[in-house]
Amino acid sequence: MSTTPKPALSNSPRVDVVDALRGIAVIGILLLHSVEHFNYYRFPEDASCRLLAFADTAVWDSLFFTFSGKAYAIFSLLFGYTFFLQYERARREGRDFRGRFVWRMVVLFGFGCLNAAFFPGEVLVLFSLVGLVLPLVARLSDRWVLAIAGFGLLGPDFIVRVATVMAGGEASTEGFVPWWQANMDTLGEGRFWSSVWSNLTDGQMFSIVWARDFGRMVQAPALMMTGMLIGRRGLFADTSENIRFWLKAALVGLVCFFPLRGFADMIPEWIGNAGVADNVGQLVGQWHKLAFMVFMTGAIVVLFHRTRLRGAMMRVASPVGRMSLTMYVAQSIVGSFVFFPWGLDLGARLGSTASLGVAVVMFAILYTFATLWLRRWRQGPLEWLWRKATWI
Repeated sequence: MSTTPKPALSNSPRVDVVDALRGIAVIGILLLHSVEHFNYYRFPEDASCRLLAFADTAVWDSLFFTFSGKAYAIFSLLFGYTFFLQYERARREGRDFRGRFVWRMVVLFGFGCLNAAFFPGEVLVLFSLVGLVLPLVARLSDRWVLAIAGFGLLGPDFIVRVATVMAGGEASTEGFVPWWQANMDTLGEGRFWSSVWSNLTDGQMFSIVWARDFGRMVQAPALMMTGMLIGRRGLFADTSENIRFWLKAALVGLVCFFPLRGFADMIPEWIGNAGVADNVGQLVGQWHKLAFMVFMTGAIVVLFHRTRLRGAMMRVASPVGRMSLTMYVAQSIVGSFVFFPWGLDLGARLGSTASLGVAVVMFAILYTFATLWLRRWRQGPLEWLWRKATWI
């Protein structure tokens, strides 16, 4: 069944609130990746100063609470939304964008490999693979797309794993560990080209298997389809009806988050089977992170359109959002140099608080570059290259 998407394209070539959302997600990812040392999990010994130890714990927990599983989810939503804009624009011009989008994903896979050479655990390769679901559902009705996306967001992969364990089988969420350990060992040697090769092989394997083990291979395309529906409905437009929708979405997300988060903490006490408890815990964790992401997205949209924070978001987040691909790859290159043994090797020396300080400096540098670049050009360098390669 096909459907004609509802008008959602404004006269402006950009939707400001989408740039702000994307920019906030990029900033969150930069902060989170920095305290993780860009997946180089080597940290200094416990701080001798109790205050510093407390600060490190507070920084780590706060950033993971705010951005872990949420920033990537916002990216997934906006990925599907952008697909809709491109598909709809091509449809109005009498062209079918689906084949071109498949090629666009091939190009994105290349960008992902470039990023993965520096940052093991990057997400662009995953997006280039699961994003191929979008042209398959592009002509389905809203009802069908919503049903498929809703099924994916329920976490059917975890439900199958729980059933498997209860039937006497095995369904571990630690399948990525051998590749992760091999990658960490090679990075620890401090040789640049060996690190690059390990990131592209062991690092990519642990990233993909981790995404499978923790449900992102199912959740990400479901979120992309949801973003496509947001585009069809024109929900990012500044209208009173849309503001009411996002306000309700934020409230529902917040109300759902607290009981789900509390339930996740009680699962080990309630479920004796370790395999079942592990998978149920991951499933409920996925749900409470999704609920908080809905709250974040709704709150940002409402604040952007209805408060004076719009100006601050436009100044700080939008330049980064407009150059999100360039910023994402650039932070991986800079971050790996700062934290990895082949570079400055600060990963083994800095705790979470100091790493957050490094992240602030990195953001200042990248933000300055983005603002200066956009004064002269409309797109970031990698965005321009991606667009040119898409339409080659």
